[in-house]
Amino acid sequence: MNRLEFMRELEERLSDIPENERKEALQYYEDYLSDAGEENEQEAMKELGTPEEIAGHIKSGLAGNDEGAFTENGYESGESEKNSPAMQTGNGEQSRTTEDPQKASGNGGKILLSILLLVFLSPVILPFAAAVLGLLFGAVCAVGGTWIGLLAAGVALFFAGIACLAVGFVKLFTVPLAGAVLLGVGLLLLGIGLFLTAVMLWMAWKLIPPILRGFVSLCQRPFRNRKKGGENV
Repeated sequence: MNRLEFMRELEERLSDIPENERKEALQYYEDYLSDAGEENEQEAMKELGTPEEIAGHIKSGLAGNDEGAFTENGYESGESEKNSPAMQTGNGEQSRTTEDPQKASGNGGKILLSILLLVFLSPVILPFAAAVLGLLFGAVCAVGGTWIGLLAAGVALFFAGIACLAVGFVKLFTVPLAGAVLLGVGLLLLGIGLFLTAVMLWMAWKLIPPILRGFVSLCQRPFRNRKKGGENV
């Protein structure tokens, strides 16, 4: 059973409860599976239990008027929290939210080993990381400098074209040939300047927002992984 089938069956089995409770339940389990990620989707559904079991638990809580609620551990009734679908698997065993002491000890050892490796390898890692960052910074500066230079050139050509048009228009009355040439040059410079400026502004409009979003996403990734890791304990 995939996620779509799971949610569809759950929605069908909750069709006879109040609409606001049904929406709240479906939204909770939709968010729960989204947080688990595609790679952990099947495992998360196994731990939650079947849609029939989840629906039965929710209905029993609503029928008892125990003012149950959906919390970070699933649906918890007012009488007891031990039957929460996120706290119990389909076989009635405690889920991953109860941390195994041996597993916690193993995780602590792995963290300590990682710290020791970082300390011993820091003389190699730090210079390499600094070199990579330097190259990236240099590349960004080069691209940014090229963009700024082309934009400035476009603006300069635009105003130079306007100046040539103004001078050429005046020269038409004194030296018609020179005035015509200046008008032609002014139109050419004006067109090149407008084109170059428009292209640079279009590139900034199209490229800068995705780059910023990618940078923000890259910075947030360690925190998202840490959050998922805490939920999968």
